[in-house]
Amino acid sequence: MAAVAYQLTSQLSCHAWTADRLHLAVCPNNHEIYVYQKTPTGQWTRTHTLSDHDQLVSGLDWSAASNQLVSCSHDRNSYVFSWQDQTLKPEMVITRLSKAATCVKWSPCQRKFAIGSAAKAICICYYEQESHWWASKLIRRQHDSSILMVSWHPDSMLLATASSDSKCRVFSTALPGIDAEQSLSGITSKFGDCLLQVDSHSGWCHAVAWSPSGSQLCFTSHGSKLHVVSGIDGSELLRSSPLVQDQSADPNAPLQCHLQPQPDRQDIQLRQLPFKVVAFLQEDLLVAGGFEGDMYMFKCRQQHWQVLRAIQGDIQQSHAAHLKKQLSADFSKKLDMFKQQTASPVTNKVTRRSTQPQVAGAQHKSAHINCIIDLHVFQTQQKTASSRFSTAGLDGQVVVWDVVDCIEWT
Repeated sequence: MAAVAYQLTSQLSCHAWTADRLHLAVCPNNHEIYVYQKTPTGQWTRTHTLSDHDQLVSGLDWSAASNQLVSCSHDRNSYVFSWQDQTLKPEMVITRLSKAATCVKWSPCQRKFAIGSAAKAICICYYEQESHWWASKLIRRQHDSSILMVSWHPDSMLLATASSDSKCRVFSTALPGIDAEQSLSGITSKFGDCLLQVDSHSGWCHAVAWSPSGSQLCFTSHGSKLHVVSGIDGSELLRSSPLVQDQSADPNAPLQCHLQPQPDRQDIQLRQLPFKVVAFLQEDLLVAGGFEGDMYMFKCRQQHWQVLRAIQGDIQQSHAAHLKKQLSADFSKKLDMFKQQTASPVTNKVTRRSTQPQVAGAQHKSAHINCIIDLHVFQTQQKTASSRFSTAGLDGQVVVWDVVDCIEWT
């Protein structure tokens, strides 16, 4: 298994790639966006610094079709950056948010994108040709707390959200005039209708992801659980009636939707710390990572999901020493002070507590030494399997993984 680590900054909050993987956008955990370009020698050179936001940039995503970069920030604003004369020019998105924007994702059709927020609202944004600006329609009064992550169904008509109110929801996001007419035929649900709701009963939900076919939905919760809902028919869900909040309905029901038969749900209790990112590589294979700084692989065997292994990669041995040079002087002094108080000898290696299962006879090598907060799967076409993905962590690293050996082994 190959894992290539790029130490770009001391911290990262999010990252995004172009379709050709020649440009990489990252936020160094502040209000700026750094855009890097890959040189013929394989090195990354910073070519642009975008300072249009006033507060922390919380989400980045690059459109594969239009090559436009979308960003969102805690300053409640969102920008779409387009290439003009080798420069990225921003266009402001009219979000109408009253609180911070927390995440952003382009839809698979590339004609609209979704923004989650701390205002308990979702913005479905699209470009108005007549007015020449980016407008939005809001989905309100459906969440009880902040929206931490969004994920698009492969048909771009359904949007799943992970919220800090401990629930994962699926909404209809069909927009006449934006979505293809053939995709809208037969749909009875209206824009913003909540069609499925799953309660984690395990703390707030961190991450959510659809499978390549759109028949499975996975999300993670703060109680160190991974939840998988399978047997979802997207077309039937769009034709189902919305969930109406009334007194007869049980607000704490494990799963609510009007599909018949009801989708299956599986909850996996983990020994690891909570996962903040999750993604499907195949219909029966997914990866997740989070506070421990490790990536884990899950496999579905006989309709039962289970932890397969901790993903191990051949990381360069100079990783820890290189990272130490990136630390600030104050932090290094404090780190040395704690090292001197221990009885163990002082070394250049960064150690940490870990509770993940170890593979017998093998020494675990972790690419990240801090929390993993962002994940992107490299896909050439929709609904196709992938073996490559990238992760970004609070240690300032972007790690590109190739797990084709693990997939063949499974």
